[in-house]
Parts: sequence; structure tokens; C-alpha cells
Amino acid sequence: MSMRRKKTSNRDFRELAAAILQQADEGTLISDYLRTIMSLLLEYAASSQVRITIFDLLHYYRFTRTTALSGNFHFSPVPHFGTEPLAISTDGVSDIETFERLVFFALDDSPQHAGFFIADATAETVSFLDGNHRCCSITAPAGIGSLLVLPIRHEEEVLGILTLVADAPGFFDRDDYDFFQNIATVLGIARAHRQAKFNLRERVKELSCVYRLTKLGTEANRSLDDLLREAVDIVPAAFLFPEAVSCRIVLDQMSYTSQRYTPPKHRLSADIRIGDTLRGMVEVSYSSDLPTLDKGPFLKEEESLIEAVAKELSALIEKKESEEQKETLQRQLLHADRLVTVGQLAAGMAHEINEPLGAILGFAQLIQKDTSLSEQAHRDLDKIIKAAIHARDTIRKLMFFSRQMPPQKRPTDLNERVSSALDLLEPRIRKSDIRLVTRLAETLPPIIADQAQIHQVIVNLVVNAIQAMQRKGILTIETRHDDHAVFLTVEDTGCGMTPETKEKIFLPFFTTKEIGEGTGLGLPVVLGIVTAHNGHIEVESTLGKGSRFTVILPRTNHLEEEVP
Repeated sequence: MSMRRKKTSNRDFRELAAAILQQADEGTLISDYLRTIMSLLLEYAASSQVRITIFDLLHYYRFTRTTALSGNFHFSPVPHFGTEPLAISTDGVSDIETFERLVFFALDDSPQHAGFFIADATAETVSFLDGNHRCCSITAPAGIGSLLVLPIRHEEEVLGILTLVADAPGFFDRDDYDFFQNIATVLGIARAHRQAKFNLRERVKELSCVYRLTKLGTEANRSLDDLLREAVDIVPAAFLFPEAVSCRIVLDQMSYTSQRYTPPKHRLSADIRIGDTLRGMVEVSYSSDLPTLDKGPFLKEEESLIEAVAKELSALIEKKESEEQKETLQRQLLHADRLVTVGQLAAGMAHEINEPLGAILGFAQLIQKDTSLSEQAHRDLDKIIKAAIHARDTIRKLMFFSRQMPPQKRPTDLNERVSSALDLLEPRIRKSDIRLVTRLAETLPPIIADQAQIHQVIVNLVVNAIQAMQRKGILTIETRHDDHAVFLTVEDTGCGMTPETKEKIFLPFFTTKEIGEGTGLGLPVVLGIVTAHNGHIEVESTLGKGSRFTVILPRTNHLEEEVP
């Protein structure tokens, strides 16, 4: 495009207006849009400088471009441009901004007012205020030859000011004034169109992001960890500068970052909540300075977007955890069912084994009475008899533990129940290389309880402690009493629990153990039994150091009335 002739034409107007509207249709960022538009204006006006002051993104900005050869372009916020009106009488004025603001505010009172046309700014006074050629006495800005100040408006709204500056006096004439007044009107239309296209493009990006996150939640056979690693690379595309933005998702102290993540300089974040529980956050950030918008380099809509992303991630996490919990529950139910079946089989097998064991024991004792046997034979028979008695006692305890009978509450020695349970579990404790420490009170008053259920409480607590320690460690079992209650304490030096885990341990099917190692029913059963005996449980635990369970049962209660 050649340099503008001094006299503009209708063709010039059509070409420039078409170029402005075409650029607006791109829907680019305001700074990128005006960079191109101001180059066109400089070329058509052949002036030394173009200034556009415009209201955009809730702030006033001034964009300035000098001669096309130098290519200088910059913009900066103008904090109070549209908030402090000036009177028409402004003797002693010496800067361009005052003329611009005079035009801006004069339009509020005089809609027919078009702008300033200063043909010769070197004179002491200037003329040509509007289409009626009204004059006033205003000192021209220093160092300016000619000046053209025109409003940019759309319909009845004043959007900003277009200013053309020339070094030579008399550079602009009335034709230029009319030409660029019409171009300013086109700029107002284009600005509204560009903003609509820009907003539409950003909303499409945001909706695409939310859709992709929603779609992630429908993908089966993928872990939550995999989904969050993919989500951090989906989110950046929804923001204004996707090539520069980084994303980070934090969930329960686990952090997931996008591929280009760098420490943030500007950031937006929102909480991830599941129900009323704060579980983490999602953050988007820029590591370098970018154009200042509503909140640093972020649009005001992006604040709402990050909240929407956080809600979508919360829904995704909740759904995935619910699915995983459901699968775990189903596996635990199957495992619990197998345990019931094994218990029933064990009870039946115990009866079957008891008979041959009785025969072995009986015949061994009969043979032992034979005086003709050697001393070695007698010693061997002693071993057979002791082994048979031990096996019979073990089977008796197993039958006692697995029996299905209504509760029979009677005076019970808690120390005796502890000893019986430890006899049953002693091989497992020894195999796990765990040191057992028992501190049983010498004189312990009886409690009114169902012996089988109290036995189950002790076994479950001890097994839980053994599993918490894996191998090695110290298992301490203590009994004591005061004037009102009897206390059973089972303490381990195992892995301990977090406060969050501690709150859930009595929920049915909640377990931190691997599949096959626990059903999540042991501690809920313990709580149910203790509560049925009018007692309660106190739990202390420190992560990495171990746990202490204290069962507190009343010494006497109304249950004594039921004892025959």
C-alpha cells in the first residue's frame, strides 16, 4: 500500500475501513490488533505519531506508535483517564492528554461535538473545535505542529480517543478531519466486533477444556493418577497464552505438573474440595511478564474458568474414588464371604480331626502303660501324647472362636481371655519376629461379658498390631483397673496412622491393607462388641511410630442382673 496522498478519497476510506474490520474479525488480543491497525493509520495519515486511548478489560490503556520507519509501539495503563472531567476553559494547557480528555468529556454534554482539529499548534491559540468551527483560546502542546483528536465510539457509547500528531504546522485540513472522524467511527464498530470475536474464541477454548475434563471422568480402566497427569496438560489450552501457561494440580500432598511447568511469577488458583473437605488445589501460572489485563496477565473470565476447572476436577476425583471404593468393597465382600466359608469349614474339620486325635491320645496312653517298653519308647510316647494334647487344645480354641451362638454374658476373667488368645496367636507372633511384652494386673476384677466375643476383640486387636508392624517390633499387652472399669491396652511399634486415617478405622470395609490381607471388618466388629458391653475404645496413633488401642469395660453394670 502506497503512502497516503495529501487529499483522501472515498476509495482510501473503503480500503482502510475494510482493513480495520478484517483485522477485527481475527479476534486477537487488543494489543496485537492495535499494533496492526496503528501501522495502517500511520501509513494513511503520513503523520509522525498515532495515539489510541481506549477502555478495554475494565481499564483505560494508551497505545502509541511513532513513524512506520522506526516502528516504535508501546502501551500503558492510564489510571484516571475517564474518571476526572476537565472544564472547557483550560488556559495554560501544554500536554496532548488534556486535549484528549477534553474531547472525551465534552462528548458527554455535547453529543454533536466531534473533536479537536488543530491546524497550527505553533500559534498562540488554536481553532476548529468541531463541525461548526467554534473557537476557543487554548495554548497548544509544546513541540507539536498539527494535532487531530477524535472520539472513538460505538452507537452512543464513547470507547476512547484517536489522536494523530504531525510535526509540520498546517499538516491536517478539513478533509482530513472528516476522513478520520469517519475512520474513528469504524474503529468503534471494529472494536466491538473484535471484542465479541475474542470473547467467543476464549469461551470456546474454556468449554473445550471443561468438556475434555468431563470426558476424562468417563474413561474406565484408568487410575486417578493417570487421569490427573493428563488433566494438567489439558488445562493450559483454555487460557489466553497457552504456550506460556503452566498448570499444577495438588491432591492429598501429591503434586502433578504440566510438561512446561516452571516456578510461577503470576498465578491463579482454586481449591479442590470433595464434599466439605479441602483436598488440594489447581493452579495456572506464568513464569514471565506478559501484558497486564484484569488480574496481572489473566482475564477476569479466567478467574471464573479456574473455579470451573476446580469443580470439574473435584467431580472427576470424587467419581473415580467412588468407583475404586466400590470395586474395593466388592472384593472385600467376596473375601469376607470366603472367610465365613473357611470358618465354617474349619469348624467342621475341627470336629473331624478331634476324633482321630482322641484315638491317638487314648491309644498312646494305653501303650505307655506297657512295662515291657524301652525307656526310649516311653520318651517317644510322651512326645506323642504332648503333641496330641496341644493339637486338641488348639482345635478347642478354634471351635470356641468360630462358634455361632447367642451372646452368653457371665463373669469373665479378662486376663484368662488374654492368655487364651495369645496361646492361639503365639506361633504367628514368633514367626513375625515380634517381641511380646505382657503386663497383666495380678488382681483383676471380673467383668460381665460374653467370653467368645471378648476373645474375638483381643484376637482382632493383636492381629491388627501384628500386621501394622509387618516384621519385628514390640507388641505390648496390658490389663489394669480402677474403681469403675477394667482396661485392656494393645500397643504396637508399627506404621501408625494419619489423623485422616484414624477417623475412618471403625468404618466397615475401610482398610489400608493390601487386598487379601484385610477385609476392613476387624475394627468395626471390635467396636460393635465393646459398645454392646457398654464400653468404649480410645485410640492413640503417631504416623511412623505406632498405635495404642485401649478397651475400657465397666466393672459392674445392669448386665449382672442377667447372670444366673
